[in-house]
Amino acid sequence: MLKRYKEIFFGLLLGLAMWGADALMHTMMPMPGKGHQLTFMEELFFPDGPQLLTRLLFLGFAFFLGWLLWRSNQRERAVRDLERRMAVFHEQVINPASSILEECSALLRSEGLREESVELVKEIRQHAREIDDFAKDFPRRSALSPASEKE
Repeated sequence: MLKRYKEIFFGLLLGLAMWGADALMHTMMPMPGKGHQLTFMEELFFPDGPQLLTRLLFLGFAFFLGWLLWRSNQRERAVRDLERRMAVFHEQVINPASSILEECSALLRSEGLREESVELVKEIRQHAREIDDFAKDFPRRSALSPASEKE
């Protein structure tokens, strides 16, 4: 789960780091009017109203940035998965279709086939050629590469 939502966790950690940095700054500032200076732990875990609101705003903003980054990367991962599946499609379709074309051509060159067999082999070869042409026309290039935008 951590690997899948790492950008969101990064946003939360960033927000917590901003929370801690703000708490540290408040412990270093002199507090006029108060009886004693708050310790870092008191300021970190029990902030006053305005500091709490500011820190929650920091946390919310960092979480939102992490979520935006996660969404952006999620789309990129989906495109890469689609590219991988398209490459597998090409390997699974083109190789057998090419093999069928070669075998049909070899059968047609051989002697001793009956006329029905020759017609059947020609029909199989035609269908294999259509599949081969379709698979070759199917876009194989990367959707992320700049070359694919030019063509």
